[in-house]
Amino acid sequence: MEKIHINLGKDSYDIVIDSGLIRHAGDAVSSLTGAHDAAIITEDGIDRLYGMDLVKSLESAGIRTQMIVVPSSEKSRSLSIVNRVYGALVDFGLPSDGVLIALGGRVVGDITGFVAATYHRGIAYIQFPTSVLSQIGSAIGGKITLDITAGKNLVGTFYQPRAVYIDPGMAKTLPRKYLHNVMGEAVKLGCVCDKELFELFEKANSDIELLRVLPEIMNLNVQLVVLGMGDEKFVNLFNWAAHRYQGKVAAWNQMNHELAHRIYAGCDLFLMPSAFEPCGLSQMIALRYGTVPIVRETGGLKDTVQPFNPVMGEGVGFTFYSYNAHDMLDAINRAVTTYRENKKDWRKIIGNGMRGDYSWQHSARKYMDLYEKLAPDAQEE
Repeated sequence: MEKIHINLGKDSYDIVIDSGLIRHAGDAVSSLTGAHDAAIITEDGIDRLYGMDLVKSLESAGIRTQMIVVPSSEKSRSLSIVNRVYGALVDFGLPSDGVLIALGGRVVGDITGFVAATYHRGIAYIQFPTSVLSQIGSAIGGKITLDITAGKNLVGTFYQPRAVYIDPGMAKTLPRKYLHNVMGEAVKLGCVCDKELFELFEKANSDIELLRVLPEIMNLNVQLVVLGMGDEKFVNLFNWAAHRYQGKVAAWNQMNHELAHRIYAGCDLFLMPSAFEPCGLSQMIALRYGTVPIVRETGGLKDTVQPFNPVMGEGVGFTFYSYNAHDMLDAINRAVTTYRENKKDWRKIIGNGMRGDYSWQHSARKYMDLYEKLAPDAQEE
């Protein structure tokens, strides 16, 4: 069981998440509200799927229970349906210390919330959403709206529930297409509220985007070798590419130190399009072997791979700044064109890279230069 506390002062409540929650909800409702009477408001279809389970759970906890079923339609979010529910509650004799339970999606949640806010000038209610969309959205926050003849969502209020009970297992009864559709809303809500999640999705989307130019890379008449292990989506894609472009793409899903050095030594270009790279050793190994790196300008890659300047004859590789597919493709194009059409520049790039000093001795000298600049009067002991 997991609880998420919604802190709203005197209107605070918990979102309780637990598989199979509906079968032991009675004790939870009794402990939370102390009610001896409950009315479940639900809709066609949901009453047969979950209604009787909830009735049995409440009655086993000693709570007198009535189930009220409304039509499963957006048109039910109306004052006429609300009036019918008022009549059913009066006939049942639900007292002011009773509790209403919304068992359904947004329509049932709005009807129940409105009735709870106005019946006996306000009674307790619990949201028990059965659709994923209502579980992540409309059941949370206490926003209640109804439609009237003059327009949609023109009548409503804010009235917080005493709790929101979510049973994730209910999603299994949904057609798969509805589950897929609602995932977009889940991602949107998560990204709006969580910067790290937003960046994760942005990076994941960009990772796949980079690989969408693979056919264009293959059109350059190059061969691609991939060695290593990682995210399943990349493993599957490179395995597919090896089958699709037989003789042009080879993929080994393993870690092999000896084979890695053979690949460094045998290739002309080394592609490292990292989203983030604090340091990076692979590009420096490639440079020592005379394999020209193509990298994104980030972290240690930017520090160690200077883009080739044909006018000055300086630089050791090819770079691109933005983390997107077409900037990467442009850098690959520049590298391949230089390899094929300007051998003099190509030999210059290789020589520049192989002469570079990437040892700790070199880094240590830079640190000492910096210390001496900052503290010129310091004496060595």
